[in-house]
Formats: sequence, C-alpha cells, structure tokens
Amino acid sequence: MNEVNAHCRGMVINVWAVSDNGTILHYSSPADYNIAPERLVESLSKELVETVNSGACVDNYLQDQLLVFMAMASSPSAMKIHKLTLHSEAVINLINQSELARVEVDGSVIRVYPNN
Repeated sequence: MNEVNAHCRGMVINVWAVSDNGTILHYSSPADYNIAPERLVESLSKELVETVNSGACVDNYLQDQLLVFMAMASSPSAMKIHKLTLHSEAVINLINQSELARVEVDGSVIRVYPNN
C-alpha cells in the first residue's frame, strides 16, 4: 500500500493481471468506508478472475472506449469481451444510429464494420 499526503482521506483499490502475450486487464474502485477493504479487494479480484477466465482481450471498463476508435478505423475489427456493459450498449447504439459503422454483438465478441 502506498500512502501520500492529502487534504482528505481516501483510498483506491487496484487489481490487475498481465497475460503471457502482454494483455493487461485492470479493475479499480474507490474505497467505500461502509465496506471492509478486504471485501472490496475480494469483489474486484473475482471480477478480474472471471474476465481472465473468459479469454477477453479487454476489461469491462475499456470496451466502450475502444468502440469509437474501432468505428473510425479503415477496416473491420473485433474484440472478445467478458460481458457487454450498459456503457458499451449505449456507444453501440450511437455508432449504429450515426451510421459511422455497423456494430454487431455475437455472444462475447463485438464486431465493428466501418462505413468508410
């Protein structure tokens, strides 16, 4: 644990995994002082292990951010995810409505076909 001088108390818990091919998956959360830090670490670790075991190439909080870049790319692309998030669903709807690209979700794979 690293401590720093601050004007108020606070804590962020980070867990990450690095695969053999260099993929980095990361989950973090600000501490909730109503929950024991050990329980928060356990919850984040469980989510990380589930994502690693799913074979996903990105964590649940990166997928929505990558979709825009995939839609602007010059060729089709795809990414394997653990589970589709509400943020990703919203971004997919925006991309499909804007006709920037066509986005399809097939189980745990998101495919993006740019319209350029």
